[in-house]
Amino acid sequence: MTTAVIDEKEPFTYTTTLKDAAGVVIPSANLATLTLTLYAIADGTILNSRDAQNIKDVNNGTFHATSGLLTWQAQSADNALVGTIPVGHYEQHQALFQWTTTAGGASNVSKHLLDIFVKSLSKVS
Repeated sequence: MTTAVIDEKEPFTYTTTLKDAAGVVIPSANLATLTLTLYAIADGTILNSRDAQNIKDVNNGTFHATSGLLTWQAQSADNALVGTIPVGHYEQHQALFQWTTTAGGASNVSKHLLDIFVKSLSKVS
């Protein structure tokens, strides 16, 4: 699992390379679906309406055709706090990336998790 530590409402860029179970890069031609679910760990609150949201070249996501590189541009609203967190403490969010591949006639579902620790700041609007 991968971890990001950011400030409250701070946009950031996250990249990862999607690979199949054998460690082979997934080309765009074999990628049927690519979604993002973003939520607060404490209570499961969905953040910024990202509930199984398509991010295959839409909704702040891009997927490179041959390299398997997924880039997600997290927005300020993706990193808003949902709980009452004291200044200087962290609220844990999780980004669940899920994709379906169609290679060799079979359909396979895979996932990747990103833990995001969002630091509560004073006077953020």
